[in-house]
Order: sequence, then C-alpha cells, then structure tokens
Amino acid sequence: MGLLLLRWCIILISVKVANLQEPFDTRWVSSECVDINGKPQMCYPPFTSVAADRKVTATNTCGERGRQKYCIHMSNSGMASRCQYCDARNPDESHPPEYMTDKNPNNWWQSETMADNKLLHFRDSVNLTIDLGTQFHVNYVYLQFKSPRPHAMVIHKRFDDNSEWTPWAYFSSNCYTYFGMVYSPRPVFNKPDELICYEEYSTLQPLYEGEVIFSVINGRPNYDRFFNDVDLQRWSTASQILIELKKMHTFGDERGAERDTLLTYYFAIQKLTVGGRCLCNGHGNECRKSSGPGQKERLVCVCDPAHHTSGDNCEQCQSGYHDRPWQPATPQNANPCIACNCNGNAHLCEFDPELYSRTGSGSRCIDCGNNTEGLNCERCKSGYYPNPKQPTTCLPCSCDPVGTIDGQTECNAQGQCQCKPGIGGKSCDHCLEDHFGFNAGGCLPCNCNEGGSYENRPACDSQTGQCICKQNVAGKQCDKCKIGHYGLMSNDPLGCKPCLCSLHSSECKLDEEHLSNVAGRPGEIIELESLVKPDQTIINCPTNQKPYRQHIQVGCNGTTEGYLHCLCEEDPNQCPYCPSGWRTPQTDPRSEICTCPPQYTGKSCEFCADGHRRDPPGGLITDRCILCTCNNHATRCDPESGQCECQDNTGGLFCDRCADGYYGDAFASVNSSDACKPCPCPSEAKCEQVYWPDRSIKVVCKDCPDNRSGIRCERCAENFYGDPAKGIPCKPCDCSNNVDPREFGNCDGKTGECLKCLFGTSGKHCEQCLSGYRRNLKPINISDLSDLIPARGCSPCECNPIGTLANYGSQGIGVCNPETGQCPCKPGVGGVNCDKCFDGFYGFHTGQGCQPCDCNSVGAVQESCDDRTGQCECRPNVIGRQCDQCRPAYFNMTTSVGCQSCNCHIYGAESSQCNKNGQCICKPFAVGVNCEQCQENHYNLQAGCLPCPACYNLVQARVAKLWGMLESVFGPIKQGPSTTSLIPRGSTETLNDKELYEEIKRLNDTVVKLYQDILDYKADSSIIDYKQFKKTLDNIANQIDMIDNELKQLINKPLTCIENDYNKNMEQLQMSINEKIPRLLTDDAQRVLENLKRTISSSESDPILTKYANELNELSKELNERSEQLQKKVNSITQLLANSTNKLTESKELIKTSKDTLQKNIKKSDEIEQNGILLSSRIEALKDLMQKLRDQIYLTNTNIDRLPDIMTQLRQLDSVTITWNEAKETSKKLQDRFINIESELHNQMMNLQHVNNQLMDTLKGQENEAKLIELKFNEINNLLERVMNAINMSWITVDNARIWLHKLEGFDKHIINTKELIPDILNMEDELHKRLTDLATNVNDLHDQSRKELLAAQYLHNQTNQIENILGGIEKRIANDKILLDKFYEKLTDLKTKHELDILPEIQKISHIVNGINDETIRIIETADLSHRSGSKLIEDINDLLKRMKKLKEQLTETTKPGTGIISKPTITSEDASTRFLKLKDDLHKIQLNQRLTVLKQLNQSRTTELYYLSKQINEFKLHYEHLQRINSLLPSIESGCFYTGKGIEGDEYERRNS
Repeated sequence: MGLLLLRWCIILISVKVANLQEPFDTRWVSSECVDINGKPQMCYPPFTSVAADRKVTATNTCGERGRQKYCIHMSNSGMASRCQYCDARNPDESHPPEYMTDKNPNNWWQSETMADNKLLHFRDSVNLTIDLGTQFHVNYVYLQFKSPRPHAMVIHKRFDDNSEWTPWAYFSSNCYTYFGMVYSPRPVFNKPDELICYEEYSTLQPLYEGEVIFSVINGRPNYDRFFNDVDLQRWSTASQILIELKKMHTFGDERGAERDTLLTYYFAIQKLTVGGRCLCNGHGNECRKSSGPGQKERLVCVCDPAHHTSGDNCEQCQSGYHDRPWQPATPQNANPCIACNCNGNAHLCEFDPELYSRTGSGSRCIDCGNNTEGLNCERCKSGYYPNPKQPTTCLPCSCDPVGTIDGQTECNAQGQCQCKPGIGGKSCDHCLEDHFGFNAGGCLPCNCNEGGSYENRPACDSQTGQCICKQNVAGKQCDKCKIGHYGLMSNDPLGCKPCLCSLHSSECKLDEEHLSNVAGRPGEIIELESLVKPDQTIINCPTNQKPYRQHIQVGCNGTTEGYLHCLCEEDPNQCPYCPSGWRTPQTDPRSEICTCPPQYTGKSCEFCADGHRRDPPGGLITDRCILCTCNNHATRCDPESGQCECQDNTGGLFCDRCADGYYGDAFASVNSSDACKPCPCPSEAKCEQVYWPDRSIKVVCKDCPDNRSGIRCERCAENFYGDPAKGIPCKPCDCSNNVDPREFGNCDGKTGECLKCLFGTSGKHCEQCLSGYRRNLKPINISDLSDLIPARGCSPCECNPIGTLANYGSQGIGVCNPETGQCPCKPGVGGVNCDKCFDGFYGFHTGQGCQPCDCNSVGAVQESCDDRTGQCECRPNVIGRQCDQCRPAYFNMTTSVGCQSCNCHIYGAESSQCNKNGQCICKPFAVGVNCEQCQENHYNLQAGCLPCPACYNLVQARVAKLWGMLESVFGPIKQGPSTTSLIPRGSTETLNDKELYEEIKRLNDTVVKLYQDILDYKADSSIIDYKQFKKTLDNIANQIDMIDNELKQLINKPLTCIENDYNKNMEQLQMSINEKIPRLLTDDAQRVLENLKRTISSSESDPILTKYANELNELSKELNERSEQLQKKVNSITQLLANSTNKLTESKELIKTSKDTLQKNIKKSDEIEQNGILLSSRIEALKDLMQKLRDQIYLTNTNIDRLPDIMTQLRQLDSVTITWNEAKETSKKLQDRFINIESELHNQMMNLQHVNNQLMDTLKGQENEAKLIELKFNEINNLLERVMNAINMSWITVDNARIWLHKLEGFDKHIINTKELIPDILNMEDELHKRLTDLATNVNDLHDQSRKELLAAQYLHNQTNQIENILGGIEKRIANDKILLDKFYEKLTDLKTKHELDILPEIQKISHIVNGINDETIRIIETADLSHRSGSKLIEDINDLLKRMKKLKEQLTETTKPGTGIISKPTITSEDASTRFLKLKDDLHKIQLNQRLTVLKQLNQSRTTELYYLSKQINEFKLHYEHLQRINSLLPSIESGCFYTGKGIEGDEYERRNS
C-alpha cells in the first residue's frame, strides 16, 4: 500500500513539474519587442531548459583516483548486492558531472563511496556547481537520483561571479534536527523571498530514481503578477546554482560497518534540470552565446533596437540614449531609453539627474561638433553660419580680407561676406563674370563679344582678361572667326560655321547673297518671298541620310534652273557631311563661297571642272575629281559618272574594250587589223579571243542564246539537248532532278537521254528507282504529313531480312516495291519494311514468319499477344497461351471477370477444383455448392462430418413422420412446374414455413367458424325452417368448396417448410370435420356422415348430433341430396389428401434417390471435367508438338526442295511397322531409292566439276582483264607524273606577280572553254571504254554461270585468291598515286592562295575518285573472302551429307541378302529408321542449301555491281585527268604582254577598285 501511495506521489510530482514549464503570467507580455505599430513593448526570451548541456563541477567524483568499486542496494535483503566499477579513465565506466545535464538518460554522475572516502558522510559535503552563463529567472530546479536521495541537502544561488552564495532551499528528512527549521507540508509564504525547508524529498524510498523538485516562485506572493513584483524577480534570479549534498541516507550501519556495506553508500544523480528564462529586463527576447579573448563563454541578451538598451542583460541604456534614467520594462510600460537631444552634432552625452528633475530632460551633450555649441549643440560658433543643406550644422564664413570691405571676416546667416566693386562670391575671393584683375582696388570689365562668347555669356580669364570664346571663334574679345570658318552668329553654339567646300578646300567666306534655308516635304510646293539665286537655296531632304544634289526648276514661271543642295533630315551633328554644331538646317541662313582647286568649280567646290570626272564614277560631291580617260576613242565624258562617249566599236566606261558583238584590241589604232570588228556568232552573240592549246588564237562565242554552246554556238549547252545545226532547238534535259547539274555529260546532247542518274535512280529520265530502291516521298503540306507526293531520288529498301521473303533471281533478297517501298513479307509479317508481326500474330524473331495468336475471345483481354512467346494477355484467373483455360480451382470463364473462384471448402471438398457449374466434389456427408456444410444429422465439417448422437435420430424420425403426414394429406406430389422447388429432406437450405403455417391456420379458423355457426343454429333450432336450414347447408357447402379450393391451392404451392405445427393443424382440421358437421344432420344424413367419417378415418361421433337427428326426419330427402353432395366433396378432399400424401412419399423417395444419383453424377462429372482439362492441356501440347513438327517438315521440305523424291521415300519411314513383309518392301524401296540418289548426286558432282572447269577458264580470262586494268593504272600513274611536271613548269611563271594576276583573270575564260571542249575529249576514250565494257560483260557471264550451279563457291574461292593479288598491286599503286596527288594538292593550294588559281577543285575530284577506287577495291577483297569461306563451308556440309547417306545405304543393303531372296534379320528397326530420318532432316536443315546458294548469288551480284562502279569511277578519273592535262597544256602558252596591263590609263586606281 505504501509503495502504491509512493507511486501516486511521484506521478503527482511529475505532473507538478510539467505544470512548471510556463511559470510566469504572460497574459500582458509578448515574445515580440514591438507591437504591430512598431511601438516598443515588454518582451521576454522563451522558456528553456537552462541546464541542458551546461558544464557541472563536482567536488568529488568516483574513479578520479583510480578504478573504484561500488555496489547497488537490492530491495530484497536476501539478495546479494550487485557490484560494478567506476573508472574516470574508461569511458564505459566513468560517471563525470556533465552526465547530469546531457541528453543520454542512461548516464549519471556518481561520487566516491563511503568505503573510499569516509569523510563524505561524516564531515565533508559534495558540492555540485552549475554556471548558467548569465542571469536567469529560474522557475524550478529538478534532480533525479540514481542512488537514494540525500538525508540532508541545500540549494544555493548567486547573482554573478562577484556576489556571495545565498541559500535558496533546504531539504532534509528532519528539517528541525539538521537545519533548525520547522517543516510545513503546506507552507504559507509571507514574503516573496522567504526561505523554507522541505522534508518530502528526503525520504529513503525510493532507493532509485527518486526526485527532488524545487519550485522557485509557485505559491509565493504575487507569483501570478511576476513581472510587476521586483522582489519576486530578484528572488528567482540566479546565474550560478550550487547543490550541497550534506548527508547520505543509510540504514544506520555506517559506523564500523564492513567495506562491502560501505560500498553501497554514495551519491548518484541521473538528471539535473533547471527551467527558466534568460533575464533581459523586458528589453530583449533572445539570448546568444558570446565569448571574448581571455573570457569564458557566456550568454548575453540580444537587446531589441527599438528599446535602445545594452549590456549582457540589457541593464543599461545604449550610448546616446540618456535623456532619462534606465528602467526595466513592465507589462504596462516598455520603458525604452530615449535619445539625447544633441541635434545630431554630438555622439556622446551623459545623464544629469538635476537637469532631469528640473526640465524633464536629463541629457547633457559632450563634445559638440560641426562648429556648434550649447547644452544641446543648438547654435553656431562665432565666424560660422548655418549650413543651408543641414541647418543643424554650421559652416565657416571664409571671407577673403582682400575682397571684403574693411577686411571683415563675419558673414550673414546665408554665409555672404560684404564684397568690394567688381568682386563676387560668398567669400569675396574672385572677380565677377566679364571682369578681371583681382586686387585691393576691385576688378576691371572684359568687354567680350556676346555672340562669340561661350554660351553667349561674356566671360574672361580673371588674370589676363582673355574672353572665353566659342569653339570656332577667335580674338581677345571673341569677335572674329577662326581660319577655315565663316559667318559669326550668336545663335550658333560653335560661333562660326566651318568651311564645307565639299571637303575639297578649307578656305571660304560668307556668301552675302544667300537668302535662307527652306524646309519642305516631298512633292510639296514651296513659296519664297524672293529668290535671288535659286541654285544656292538649301532645302530639307527627309528621304535620304546623306547630302546629295538634284537639278530642279524653280521660279514663278518654272523657267529658272539650278541645283539644290539637299542636307540631312536628322540632326546635322549626326550627319557625316554636315558641319557639327548645327541644330536644324532650317535656322541657319549662312552660305559659303569657297576658293576651289583647279579641278573643282562651284561656290562649294561641288562640281568637277571641264575635262574631269568624279572618282569613283557616280560618287558623292565629296569624292575627288580626276581627268577623263577615254583611250582616244572619245572626246567627252560625263563629269559625274565618267562614262566616255565611245566610238570605233569600243565600249566600257573608259572605252577600254570592244563593244558587245565585237572582238579585237580596243587599244589598237582604228585602222589596224587588230581593231574591234563584228563577232562571227549567230543571233548577235558576244565573243572573245581565246588562246588555243596549239598556241593559236581563236574567236570563241560566249553568252550563246537559246541554251546553245560551242565555239560558234553550234551545239546545245550542258544539261540541254537538240541540234541547232539542223534547226532543232535546245531543250532542257528531263532527268527528274536526279543528276548533279555541275557535272559534265549528265545527258546525251542529241537525244536528251540521262546518263548520270544519281540518288538510286535509273531510266532515260532518271524516273525509275534502281533495283533495291524505293521512291522518296515528301508531304504536300507541312500541316498534313500523311498526304505525300514523290520527291527527289530514291532510297535503299530497308527490308528486314528476318521478316522478308527471299526473292530468288537477279533481284536479291527483300527487293521492295519501287513506288511504295513495301517489302515482300513472310506470312503474318507486316509493316513497310517487314519488321513486325501483324496485330494478332507473334514469333517475328524466328525468321519463319509470324504465327496467329488465336487468343480466346472470352478469356483474353485483347487479340494481340506477346511478340516473342505468343502468350495472350489473360483475364483474371485465366491461363493458357491462348487464355482458353481457367486456373485450377476456378470456373465459368466470362469476359467481365475472367474465371470465378470455386471456393471449395478446404475440409468439405475433395479438391479445390469444381465443375463448370461451380459445384465442388464433396467428401462423404458434406453438402452444398462449395461443400461448406454437413448434411442433416452430421456435424464438424473439419473432422469429416461426424454422425450426430442417436437422440438426433429421433428428430429425423419425427421429420420423416411429418413428411408422411403431409403426404397423407396431399397425396403423392407430381413433379411439375409447381413442385419443382420442393427441397429434399436432408437439405441444409433454410426453409420458410410461414406461408404454409398461415394457410393451415386460416383453414382451421374457417372450420372453427363453421362449427360456431352450427352451434348457433342448434341453439335456436325451434325456429329454424327449411329455408334457413337450406341456407345453412348452402353455407356449409360453400365453406367446403372454399376448403377444397384452398387445399388445392396449398398443394399446388411449393412446399418450403415442414414443422411440427403442421400435423397439429391437420388434426384440428379433421377433428373439426368429424365432430362438428354431424351435429346438423338427420338420421338419414347421419348415414351419410358415417360414410364421410369412414372416409376421413374417424370412428367417433358427437352425441349432440345424435340427439338432434330425430328432429330432422322431415328434411331427410333434402338432406340426402345435400349429404350426397357433401359426401362427394369430402370424398374429393380425402382423395386429394391421400393422393398428396402418396405423391409426397414418392417424391421424397424420388428426391432422395435423385440426390444420391446427383451426388454421384456430380462427383463423376468433376472427375471427368478434371480429366478433360488434363486431356485438353495434353491435346494442346500435342497440337503444339504437331505444329512444330509441321514447321520442321515445312522447313525441311523448303531446304531440300531439289530432292522431292528423297523426301517422299523418307516419309515412308514413319509408317514402318513391326510387320516383316512391310519392312521388307520398305527396305527394298529405300535401297533402290538410295541407289538412285547416289547416282543422281554423282551426276550432280560431275556437272559441278564441269562447271568448275568452265569457271576456271573464265577466271583465266579475268586474269588477263585484270592485267589490262593494271596497265591502265600504270598509264594513270604516268599521267599523274605528267601532271606533276606540268605543275613544276607552272611555277616558272610566278616570277612576275602583276603579270600572273592578269593572266589568272583571263584564266577563267580558258577553264570555261576547256569545259566546252570536254565532249570532244571524251571521244578519245573509246578503246578504254571498250575494254572495260568487255570486262563487265565477262563479269555478267560469270554471274550467270555461278547462279546455275551449287558449287559456285569453289570458283569464287579461286577467283578471290587471284583478284586479291591483282587488286593488292592496284591498291599499292593507288596509295602511291594518292601520295603524289597529296603533294600536287599542297602545291596547288599554295598557288591558289597566292594567285587565286581555280585548278584546286579538279585535283580534289581526282583525290576523291582515287579514294573511292581504294574503298571499292577493299570491299571487293572482303566480298571475295566471304565467298571463299561460305563456299568452303558449303562443300564440307555436302560431303558430310553424302557420307551419311552412303552409310545409311550400306546398312539398308545388309538387311537383304542379294540373290537368295532370303531376308536376314534387319540391323535397324523402324524406331532406328525414324530416328535417323529425323537426324538426316536436321542435317539437311543445318546445311540450308538454298539459303547459302542465295547468299552466294547475292555476293556474286554485289561483286558484279562493284566492278561496274569501279569501271565507272575509272572512266571519270580518266576524264578528270584529261581535263587537267588540257589545263596543263594551257599554262606554258601564257606569256607576258598578252593581256592589257592598264599602264598609262589610270590603271592603278582601276585595279585598286576592282581588286
């Protein structure tokens, strides 16, 4: 009980500590130091755990003097103490003081034991000191001990390092004994700093984790108004705390005790917590760590700037804020420090209490600055005046005694001194503007010209009197223009206008006759008051950025002519030819008259003098004028353009060439034979003289009309065709834009047939795609990318070899449709490139086409399947590659949910699988669709439906009896539509018997009502007459009819319930009929009733009926009739009940039999269904196997389609049986067939050998052709050497650079002429072309022969060895030629850099051709090597196949003894024959004869194509070489003096411009 109370106390204390987390009343203070308006308010730092991670010092700690042992008190005295060790050197065994304030709850501080330090308990205390870093308002001190709490303890505090320790709280188990203080469980504090002693925290229990809680302010006066009580604040303030542990709690055995006992006495503290707030006196809300040099780390307040306080605890005013004494903030008043009023002229001030008490402002300024003085630095010192920009400061007067009257130094409030005449400035230290000569007598005036002075403000140098002039003005008084300027004007910022003179002269004067400038818009009529000289009127020109001159007519009648100078519309300062400084052209009326050089004329030197022209022609008026130069063919030239009026069939700007349509030397004399004369060209075409290779000079027509070309325009130009000589016009060649227009010979010049189709095209007009190419397409509209039209060129077919059918023949593999690009795809493969399966197909990677997915429409999510495995995407719980099966334990596949779970009960079902209707196969005595229940009279489904005890058999018997009674009432129930819902006995379905019960109850109520009616009738029988009785009988009959109908309806309803109340109600019904109806009948009627009673099996009668029977004699006749009717009704009812009972019995038996049969059938059906599923899966597997076999047979048939008879015979091996006769016939057939096969293969080998011999003969012819190719390459090498010689010769002509320049200018013409002569050069190559054509023909013949036979690989192998040697030499020569061409290229590059030679492109073409030949040669070598490897492998496979077939033949031969007719025991069985047949098929499949033959055909075709392109490249190389040779033949014929050098006819300048 005591421990329970102790625990409750600890809980209450913990709650109390938790409540101390917010110790102060903060309703009227805030954590923010300013309010929303920025006004200071009291604020405080947040409540925090002050001691966390703070350093604690202890006067005694275990383990500091070595490893020390200590033991722990055990609560059970019968248990031994648990001892451990303390060692300060070992972190795992040390217990230093800082462990009290760390965050690890498993650490603690511990002192030495009483065994190691006997004075601890008896004399010495252990002091624990924690420095909080600054002053705090402490709310509580909390200690948690690892040892028993002290018997006596004192908590001390002090404000700072300089104050004394003062007791804060006493703790003892006996306060009066140890401290002489009276303990009060509920102390009442009389003052905030009252000191008390606590006893509740010094008990011995608990031994461990005991707590000591010291609440500093709770319960003390004004603790809820903490911030308004200074004493309470001082009581809670501490910067250091000392905990003095004076006495240990012992069991009184410490004196004279053994060491083991003393080892259990020590102090140990696990947790030391101090809660409080940093003391900032209400002027700050944050404390930060701070330390200085030589100082310990401490916490300082961050004083809010709005409060203007400073100090570690914001305990003083900030410097410059001493207008009132410092005070701590309170909730009512923030008490911020107020700035001193020094007008900003002093940084230091002091608080004057006397001044504060007298004026309310206690600030006294120290060291006033800015030349001020006074209590608040509020006035200027003597000789100073207020600064106008900062009135609170002062500036010195700085009066100059020379310039002031009487040498005064004082100034007024504006700082102005009193100056002498002509002297100015605030300090009277300089002359006024337009004055000079500062001295004691004053300053003299300058008399500057206002219009020539800078900014029109007369001013001069104060020393010399020189006026300050505008930029273009000179003179001491600024009264004249500088040289090169004219027209001094006051509104000109530069003063004078510079002489423009069209930049040809700098000497001018003002034109006194000039009127003014006129501004106008284009097309606008300008009216002038007077027009003295209209040719000098200046107008504004808004449509141009440069000045220009235009000849116009002006005047009243439009007859006066002259030139108008048009200046820039924009600011003239930005116009390159307008004098700077003008603001707008309209405001300056000045005009110049220039002194011009001899070659210029006009007031502004704007015209060229007679006999001179502008250079350059058509230049600006600022361009220079030079003498006219017309080469003696004209007497006049245009002064602006320089165009000479040429004569003598000459033309050009300077008459330096023949006119168009003429040729000759324009510099020759008029009557000489070299003078210009008409061109011999048709249609007035131009012509020129050209140096011919034979060093002759011929006239060549140029710029031929009508697309013609040639020396006399006698043929069509390049890319045109026709025959101008025969009157056939030249038309553009139609090559479908599939040729390079820069090439020569793109088409036939006569027929227009295209000869150099590019981009994979062919045909007369390059309109067709090459084999293996398809037409390029492009969209008509960018927005509709699906609408495509043919584009330029054709692209290679991108047929995927895996999905493309092999087209045997000359077309190779995968030749696509040239228009659509559609490749021929294998079955099931789609896409333009045959690169994917159709939707709903798979198996593209097999290379045999794609197979249909055949996904089940019900079980699969979609028709498509995995493109590699063919696996369809099944619905939930559906399996199979085609998703056509339910997962085991699932049934009823649908498109909505997949397959449904059978949910067969784990204990009631034989397995988890059900039939297609979801019926599980139940174990014995288990029932239900899921076999989830036991049948009637069984229980515990998990145990196998155990039979119920025997007593339950009574219940079952009772149920059976009830069924019998029901059948006795209703008779056998027919199995019709109305009874199909009957539930057999033994079923566990819940039955609803309410309807049947209500029907029977209603029938019973009807009988009772009938009985009551009869009693009422008999009670008043004396007054009953015939009619009333008849009416009663009618009612009875009607009631019986109703009963009859209701019973029929009841029988026709489904029997859903059988209960005990049924028999009871039926018995009441019979009793009602037997007992109550006879009371109304007579004796005659009684007989009828007796029969009726017998019918319903009742032998009892009612005595009341007997008593009243005599009274009804007179009505017997009528009653007999009624009785008969009643008897019929009752008989009918009875019969119905009997029939119902019988039929019910039969139905029960039938239902029971049907149930057993159904259970057996269900079980068998489930077994059949399981077997069907397994059989279906096996059938599917067999189908897959058969399909694979068919595929293998198909592939085998495809690979050996050349041997159909062999395959026909080999398939017969599959039907080999055990029958010996059949085996004999089969063996004979196979033997005969293999003999034929061997013979056929032998013939094939002979044919192949013959073909091989032919190929070898052809290869010898190829060797000769290769030698011819080598000779041609030797010729090419010689030609290259000649080119090098030609280049060396060309270097001789570099001596005179100027002559070479003019030669190269004419060199372009030679290049063009050379290009025109290329068709003639092409005729010289007939022999080489013929040889290469023969070579191509031989290659084609070789291609045809290799395609016919199977052993073409041997020929390719031999041919490769020879061609490789030939082409190896060719490759080496090509490499050497390439080195020479590289050197040639470097020399030509240098020559082109120096002299702009155009021969470099031709050399680059040759280099590209040689590189192409090298690449083609390497590809041919690689192709031949591949052919060699493929052919070798093919021969090896064929030989291996022949060996196997020969071996098989020998084995079959052994099975029959020739000549005797006796068949020996076969050495191979049908199984062996079948196995070897399959192996033979695999071998044939591996060889893949047809495929390898196709590859060989392709390689041969590729080689033929490459040889064709090689010959084509050789032809082009030959053409380019001949072209270079022609160029080289021209170079030596160029001599100096052949071209006009331009000397003496302003050639230098002309040359400079054209270059």
